[in-house]
Amino acid sequence: MSFYREIGNLLGLDWARIANGYSFVNYNGEAVYIEGIKKIVTIEDSLIVVDSPKTRIRVEGEDLSIFSLEEKTMIIKGRIIKAGVE
Repeated sequence: MSFYREIGNLLGLDWARIANGYSFVNYNGEAVYIEGIKKIVTIEDSLIVVDSPKTRIRVEGEDLSIFSLEEKTMIIKGRIIKAGVE
């Protein structure tokens, strides 16, 4: 089960709405986990940008790399300076 689905259930949110959106967690500036990606837009050492169905997620930092990439999910490692939506 998705971590975000569990939180959504706890908050009483509609799962269909959560499943068609995005979620991300910044782990202490060392990694970012993203769920709900549609495509990768930019991959650079200091910038990774991905699209979700509803928005664009931008991760800025140093020595960024894609640690894990699966269907609709990814983990970005490096020195995370900023992660957010555009």
